[in-house]
Amino acid sequence: MNKKIIGLLALLTFSSGGFAGESAGTYSVSPFLGWTYYDEVQHLWSGPVEGMRLGYDLVGHFGVEAMFSWAQILDSNVNYGIEPASAINYRLDFLYNFFPCGIVDPFLAAGPGGTRLYSNDRGVVNQEIFSARTYDDFTVNAGGGLKWYLSRRFVMRGEVRQLWLFNDKGSDNPVLHNWEYTVGLSLQFGGKNCRNGT
Repeated sequence: MNKKIIGLLALLTFSSGGFAGESAGTYSVSPFLGWTYYDEVQHLWSGPVEGMRLGYDLVGHFGVEAMFSWAQILDSNVNYGIEPASAINYRLDFLYNFFPCGIVDPFLAAGPGGTRLYSNDRGVVNQEIFSARTYDDFTVNAGGGLKWYLSRRFVMRGEVRQLWLFNDKGSDNPVLHNWEYTVGLSLQFGGKNCRNGT
């Protein structure tokens, strides 16, 4: 039984299938939902995030994605109590697909970006760190995930990213660490049927 299960997993992972996979010239549109955990020094409650990714495969193994996301969160400000805040993230990611012709394709992703954090009610978000109503940080993220091809055009995906926020406002915490967990569905078009990761 164990050998049959291992064989099935191997078939799903390495099968070219004729319909699934990443190939040069493939475009993707990927809405997603997830959850973000913020660095404790930000005093922000973890909360849901939603967004969109637009991708393009340079070759089967390598692709690029532009990402935009937004989140409504709560700020436990020590001076004003709990109040609503918002976060916007944008970045350009570079992806490496391990098995671009497989029905199941694990991948790695990393890239630069930015985040904008602002208060909905007051001119301050976490006064110890953020001294303006709107505050922008440069970010770098890295992580990985898994794509599962339901068909040539429809792909389920889930991933985990760590985000490093570089705070340049004289804080004692110049680098902040956030975590992002997301699941979504990709619609792919263009490209060709995958053959040997090209």
